[in-house]
Amino acid sequence: MTWPASAADLRPHSGRDGSFSLWSEAFGEGFHCSAGAVAEARATFVAPAQLDRFGPGEAITVLEVAVGTGTNTAALVGAGA
Repeated sequence: MTWPASAADLRPHSGRDGSFSLWSEAFGEGFHCSAGAVAEARATFVAPAQLDRFGPGEAITVLEVAVGTGTNTAALVGAGA
């Protein structure tokens, strides 16, 4: 394997929830857990955000660095809506 791995080493993959993810042939593992990208985002990003702390219409600011596939941000926006 050459480092860094290239996009040619990636293939589409989905977890048990049917959500889109990627599989790295170079590393032999997926970008998300086997439950799926959305399930992982809800458990590790949305739930800890505790959105119920905020009132309806209240503005919040979120900073996400190294977005990757964008699933965490999409799940947070969906939960906030």
